[in-house]
Amino acid sequence: MTKKNWHFYSIVGASLYQTIDNNETDVNQNPAIIEVDNPADFQILREQCDNNELFKLSLQIPALRFDDIALAWCKARKLIDE
Repeated sequence: MTKKNWHFYSIVGASLYQTIDNNETDVNQNPAIIEVDNPADFQILREQCDNNELFKLSLQIPALRFDDIALAWCKARKLIDE
């Protein structure tokens, strides 16, 4: 069973977490997941290129919120001092 390890959480807007596996080592190698509750603006684009259908998700995150998410990620990954 996996659990969510929240690195940055907000009731509204963008939050950041990773799943935690039972066999986790010192550094969590699971992908970062940005979860957005009640986004102010988003778009889903579907494009076709050379008969291959591609999907894109564009999401606007306020710059200050993204700063908070980026700092939380860097601290969780021990890329900067706390």
